[in-house]
Amino acid sequence: MNMKTMIKKCSSCEKEFETENETIEFCSHKCKHRMYSKLHQREYYQKVKDKPEYKEKQKTYFKKWLEKNREHFNDLCRDRSREINTRRREEWKQKEVCGHCGSERDVEGRKSCAKCLERYRQYGLNKREKERREKAEKIAKQLQQEQLIQQQMQQIQQIRQIQPPLPQTIINPVNEENKQNEQTTNEHELHDN
Repeated sequence: MNMKTMIKKCSSCEKEFETENETIEFCSHKCKHRMYSKLHQREYYQKVKDKPEYKEKQKTYFKKWLEKNREHFNDLCRDRSREINTRRREEWKQKEVCGHCGSERDVEGRKSCAKCLERYRQYGLNKREKERREKAEKIAKQLQQEQLIQQQMQQIQQIRQIQPPLPQTIINPVNEENKQNEQTTNEHELHDN
């Protein structure tokens, strides 16, 4: 039989391919598997998305990812908030309101109102205080470790002073055997005489 070759478009990767079968939708097994696995994932998600177990699992997964990629996540948030805040601040500059909260400015020429200035000043003070506290705790831990090491060294020295060192005599096994042999030969000679 002579079959007609057809040019079809792949449903997954949208490449054109030649086929003789009218029912084929994919150019390869990879595309077919990729498409059906995506469909399966969508169906599974639609079934499971409202279950509390699934939500809890996703939260824990996100928390683990967040711990590993904290800097990247912060950079993403910072960039997005910069875009939003720059637009908002530009609008507020034109209206002559506070660049942070959007309320009226107390003093002309400043970008912020008095409440925002106080809040940022307090934030800076708290941050510096927290850094000082962490640094002091780190130094205290190092001192404790050094003291523990010194105490252990003193205990070791006291134990060495109390117990005198064992005499270190080297016993040569060859000499011992020779002595025993000599004694036995001497005994035999005495018995013979």
